[in-house]
Amino acid sequence: MKSATVPEVAIVSPAQDYTDLDGNLVKAEEMDLCVRSISVGQVHKAYPITGAVGTGSVARIPGTVVCEMIGRQNSDFVRLGHSSGVMAVEIAADGESAEKYRFPQWTLPLRFYMIELRA
Repeated sequence: MKSATVPEVAIVSPAQDYTDLDGNLVKAEEMDLCVRSISVGQVHKAYPITGAVGTGSVARIPGTVVCEMIGRQNSDFVRLGHSSGVMAVEIAADGESAEKYRFPQWTLPLRFYMIELRA
């Protein structure tokens, strides 16, 4: 069975000024990373929570593109600038697993494990 929504694709870049979908200027100082998600062949109007959890998690892993782009991995808190504004995500991780994701309105008590991919 084929799905138009798989694979999920995210585009990341260093923080930069941009205009959101409502026409508001979002300054680079308001975010740690600029992100976009492709959903069903188009840029998503926001940034999916699944993408935020993944992006926030790899921000904690030294040597990843995201971690190097923001220049730190010690903070649990990452601000993601997306098409509709800025989303903050907090990841509680110990290097092998992540236990909690916190967004401004709620906490999700989830757990997933980070695995090392080898070529």
